Amino acid sequence: MRKVLILSLILLLAVGCSQVVTAQDSLNVTRIGRLTVFWGTSSGMDIQGNLAFVASGCSGLRILDITNPANPVELGYCDTPGDANGVAVSGNYACVADWFGDLRVIDVSSPTNPYETGWVEVGMMCSDVTCSGDYVYALSRTTALNVVDISNPQNPSVIGSCSFSGTYANSIAVSGNYAYVACYTGLFIIDVSNPSNPTPISSFISPYPSYGIEVVNNYAYLGTNELIVIDVSNPYYPYQVGYSDVLGYVYHIAINNHNAYIATSNYGLRVFSLTNPIAPVEIGYYETLDNAYYTAISGDHAFVAAGGFYSFDISTPSQPTLVGEYVQIGRNNDIVLYNNLAYVMAEGGGLHIIDISAPSNPVELGNCATPSNGYYHMQLDVAGNYAYAADGSNGLYVFNVFNSSSPYLVAIYDSLIAVSGVDVSGNYAYIAAQTEGVRVLDITDPTDPVEHGFYVTGNPANNLTISGDYAYVTAQGLYILDVSNPANPQELGYFAPEGISSEVVVSGGFAYLNYEADGDGGIVVVDVSNPSNPQGLGYCSTYGGDCSAALGYYDNHVFLASGVGGLRVIDVSDPLNPVEVGHYSVDDVSQGVAVIENQAYLIDRSFLHVLDFIPPAAVEPSPNAGIPSQFAITSIYPNPFNPTTTLSYNISSPGDVSLVVYDIQGRRVAKLLNEFQTAGKHQYTFNAAHLPNGMYFVKLSSQNQENIKKMLLLK
Repeated sequence: MRKVLILSLILLLAVGCSQVVTAQDSLNVTRIGRLTVFWGTSSGMDIQGNLAFVASGCSGLRILDITNPANPVELGYCDTPGDANGVAVSGNYACVADWFGDLRVIDVSSPTNPYETGWVEVGMMCSDVTCSGDYVYALSRTTALNVVDISNPQNPSVIGSCSFSGTYANSIAVSGNYAYVACYTGLFIIDVSNPSNPTPISSFISPYPSYGIEVVNNYAYLGTNELIVIDVSNPYYPYQVGYSDVLGYVYHIAINNHNAYIATSNYGLRVFSLTNPIAPVEIGYYETLDNAYYTAISGDHAFVAAGGFYSFDISTPSQPTLVGEYVQIGRNNDIVLYNNLAYVMAEGGGLHIIDISAPSNPVELGNCATPSNGYYHMQLDVAGNYAYAADGSNGLYVFNVFNSSSPYLVAIYDSLIAVSGVDVSGNYAYIAAQTEGVRVLDITDPTDPVEHGFYVTGNPANNLTISGDYAYVTAQGLYILDVSNPANPQELGYFAPEGISSEVVVSGGFAYLNYEADGDGGIVVVDVSNPSNPQGLGYCSTYGGDCSAALGYYDNHVFLASGVGGLRVIDVSDPLNPVEVGHYSVDDVSQGVAVIENQAYLIDRSFLHVLDFIPPAAVEPSPNAGIPSQFAITSIYPNPFNPTTTLSYNISSPGDVSLVVYDIQGRRVAKLLNEFQTAGKHQYTFNAAHLPNGMYFVKLSSQNQENIKKMLLLK
């Protein structure tokens, strides 16, 4: 089996997509519901009968019914704390390789309701997993193999482990008494005849990075940018006997009836004949739109993870034919609430309409794709029976949403260079059009928008909101326009914050802007009671706040979708001194937020989270006041840091506690503490003067609990 981890690593470096949290990092905010809008990157799969089990990155384990390969249907899912990289099924249990080093055991006896029964730590960056009876072989990216006994699924345990000299272990296959591991440096063979004592016995060094591995009879097929054939009839002395060039890198190999079905980067599914096992010959292919990461064979069908899930008829191997697909890919960008419905707009995923009448159980009703893949930060508004979506250079999309289960596109207004924001008021749609400023469209007939007026702002217009006769436009700072005559908007005032702003909400005589300046971010409160002379009052800096964060407002509280900071809630009852009073972390980058009373609907790139905010004054005193209810690293400050930072963490019950730092390759670089600690709030000052610049992960562990956060050292 094989999982490609390059993409996951890039995401970790760029945005910290998946942090492992067995206890939620939150304050005064509780999640009451969640819906998966999109899958993460699918990089692992196992087929059992009529079911496909897919490891889908940050959206966890997905289970599909493939009884009809032409129409795969999702039955259920179980999220994992980190990225799900690989999966192997044994009986009623799916064993999932979690990127941050855990093996998660999930009961799948009811495919519509899978649930986790237990987990065990198997080292940093678990990259692949395969099963044999009651034993699971879990591969760590840091070139370590752990053998896990799952005979008691509620309490899986590591019974044997070993490390080997390769770098970046990517995938594993087990055949007989041997495990075969594909690493960047080649093939490593491990004797697992005694599962409690796995022993490396030999290796084959490849000139190119190796990703996929499969073993049939006496041959190991190693995937690099070639398909290398290695004779392993004597596992102690493997040697190359053949190869074939392959377009792209070979991420995974499945062999069936003397044919190899290969998932590749950029070039999709490739089929090679192994009639002569030492001289593979390509006989067919199908180029998928995205990288193909994994393939599995069942009967006359090949199933491929390539962004989505694809079914191919391979009854004629030289002509693989696409017969079905289940594609749930995209990236949530914006959310609007309207009449018990949530409207979510997504890059690459179009418009999705979700019933939120039962907040604890949101249900998708319908969706509509857009002609393009979408702008990186699409904006949305809904009025009456129509939804309006700003899609960058693709223009303004207008959807008819009268039938929530069947929305459809009725108009595209593409006469502008770039459309980044939209707000509808009456018969007019007000457009933030970047360098073309603010454009006013007459939408009396929504199927035929017509430009009615405009105003060119001094800076590119990012977004806007309409309140009464005024348009509040974010264009680095805040422009206030008089739009009482939509045909002729006029500038009244301008406010320049300490940084760049892109989002604004208005309530009463105040406007609330996000801002980003010199690595700092958060919100600023602006007095707009006199539109001709807006005045900045107070700032509140938040973790993760940046110039693309989205805003919501209710009852003297601003709700900030704060990028890697999740949801932040700021009390603005004192405009001069806004104070953060709540937060909720998510495993991905938060993109948008909409609010109904104290209920926040937060979207990250894959999920819709329904969150309840309980204002601090309404929180009843706990009989265990002073003892944290949750186990978590609560802050790393400063972050980035040079060379010291303070790690603050909560211990919910007394016990042995360890605090360990790993580098980006999963190697332990510092063991900060390993001691008994009482329940309560604790701090540790970490000095990284001896370490090079880069991304690091700090892991807090105690009594079968763990929490991992990232930190950046910049000297």
